[in-house]
Amino acid sequence: MKAWPGDSRQLRTWCREEILGALEVDGLRVRGKHRLRVDAEVSGSDVVNLQIDATGLEFSFSGGFADTEPEAEPEPVTRTPGHLHTARVIADPVRVQGFNVSLLARVTDLPIEWWTHARPRRAGQPLSAFALGVDDEAAPSSVSLGASMRTRDLGPLLRAILNSVLSEAGGRVRRLRVDLAQDPSGRITANAVVAVRWRILFGTVRAHATVRVTPEAVVQIEDLRVSSANPVIAISLLAARPHLRRLVGSSHDLHEHLDPSELRINDLDVSIDHEITISGRIAVPEAGTAST
Repeated sequence: MKAWPGDSRQLRTWCREEILGALEVDGLRVRGKHRLRVDAEVSGSDVVNLQIDATGLEFSFSGGFADTEPEAEPEPVTRTPGHLHTARVIADPVRVQGFNVSLLARVTDLPIEWWTHARPRRAGQPLSAFALGVDDEAAPSSVSLGASMRTRDLGPLLRAILNSVLSEAGGRVRRLRVDLAQDPSGRITANAVVAVRWRILFGTVRAHATVRVTPEAVVQIEDLRVSSANPVIAISLLAARPHLRRLVGSSHDLHEHLDPSELRINDLDVSIDHEITISGRIAVPEAGTAST
C-alpha cells in the first residue's frame, strides 16, 4: 500500500477520485466531469495549498433520490496529524438543471488528520484506503462560503427540480413564478405563484412572505399568506391557517438544524437585486465553548 500522507500528485488524484465517487448518486446526472480541476501542494504532513475547480460541471436530476442510509465509515487504523493552510473550492459557474449557479468556499488554518484504513473502501481504487479527517480537539477554524445566481432564474430552476422529482408520481408543476425584492433595511419580500397538475387534478396556489435574515443566521417571519381559487386546495389551506398565523412573528435559528458543538454560522448576508447572493462564515468552535 502506498504511503499516506503522500506527495502533491497523490493528493490531487485522491481528491479527484473522492469527488467523482461522491457524485455517483441515484437520481443525479453529472456531465462535464473532465472539467474538474484539482491542484495541490503538499509538504510533509501539511497541505500548503489545495484548489478544487468544478467550473463547467452540469448537474441534472431525474426522479427522486434513493432513501438509503449511508454506509458507516470504518475506523482508521492510523492517524497522522497535519495542517491544511489554504483550500479553495470554486464553481463559477456550474449548471444546475440548465441554470448557472456560482459557488465559492475557502478554508484556512485547519488542523487535519491523514487517515489510513485497513483496506480500500471502493474496489479498484487503492487510494480509497485513505481519507482526510479533522481532529476532534482541533483549534477553532473558519470556512467562508458564497453562492449566487440570477434572481430571474430562481423560479424556473425550482420548477425544473420539482418536475424531475414529481414526474414519477404523475405530478407536474405547470408554472412557478417567484418575485423577490429587498428594501434598504434588509427585509425580503417574496411573492410566488405555483400552478400544479397531478393526474386529472390541477390548481394554482399564491403565496406571500416577508422575512428578515440576521447575521447570526436567524430567520424572522414578519408576514405569511397563502391562498388558492381551487376549492379543494382552499379547504386544505383553511385547515393550515392557524399554523400559518402562528408562524407570523416567529424566529427560526438555522443552528437548530446543525450540531452547535461542531458548526456556527456567522456574518450571514443575503442580498437580492438582479442576483441572489448569499455569503457567510462557518466557524468550528473550540471544544466545550459551543452554545446550545
